[in-house]
Amino acid sequence: MLLEVGGLIRSYSGETGTGPKRVADLAKYEHGYPLGLAAVRSGEVTVIWGATVAGEGAADTAPSHVVAYESSTPTSGGWVLLQNGRAKEMTADEFRAAPRAK
Repeated sequence: MLLEVGGLIRSYSGETGTGPKRVADLAKYEHGYPLGLAAVRSGEVTVIWGATVAGEGAADTAPSHVVAYESSTPTSGGWVLLQNGRAKEMTADEFRAAPRAK
């Protein structure tokens, strides 16, 4: 699911050069990432608006800042999406200490 959210953000960023600002910005890409968009719309996944995800081939040099996360992660731990496009499981303490994308 978080990888689909990453695909949504990557698609938007690749087309516009900026990160999405709201859910409506991602709707255009729903056909390719329906589960990701549904998770964002339902609140199951929280997106840091305005952040981008690295494009293909740039993952190794992109920062590992948090771009999106399961909504339960801040309190219970869970999965996060990093700016380099990778998903990672974190404890709540690790999440609180992790840098956020801007």
